[in-house]
Amino acid sequence: VGSIVQPLLWLSLFGLGWASATRGPQPSITGIDYPSFLAPGAALMGVFFASFMAGIAVIWDREFGFLKEVLVAPVPREATILGRALGDSTIAVLQGTIILAVAKPIAPEISIYGFPAMMLVMFLVALGFTSLGIAIGSRMTSMEGFQLINTFISMPAILLSGVFFPVSSMPKWMRLLAMLDPLTYGVD
Repeated sequence: VGSIVQPLLWLSLFGLGWASATRGPQPSITGIDYPSFLAPGAALMGVFFASFMAGIAVIWDREFGFLKEVLVAPVPREATILGRALGDSTIAVLQGTIILAVAKPIAPEISIYGFPAMMLVMFLVALGFTSLGIAIGSRMTSMEGFQLINTFISMPAILLSGVFFPVSSMPKWMRLLAMLDPLTYGVD
């Protein structure tokens, strides 16, 4: 619930508040209202946070011994990691889909015809960041350390991705950084 509520708060409070402050559609936001611009990014923000946090589950499993039980199972380790990544990615996509469904009344210009393509993009983003989270989490020994890395990665990734404002309106140096951010391509 927390993973779904946070992007919806951004969408409703920030999106509607910003739209009211600027009074109407902005040409720099492709001619649509701001909540409709923000909705896909809010969904991807939810997918990003849900998928990247898969790394903390690996630390949790190791700390409480469940990982040892999984590793002694007669299953290749690659299959275990792939299963974990696919499962966490599926949950992240479901959360993103819920965010989009709830966002539809707030963001009337988003098209339901784009949902299948959006779900594919959400899955690819989720799989990529779930894999990154698992890779980082498998090397970490403390949840606190993972939280520090999470903040170090997530804030720039979200702010540079084009969730809140178009990448085309960024200063040139910021656009270059945004092009290095894999989340930018999912939001786009």
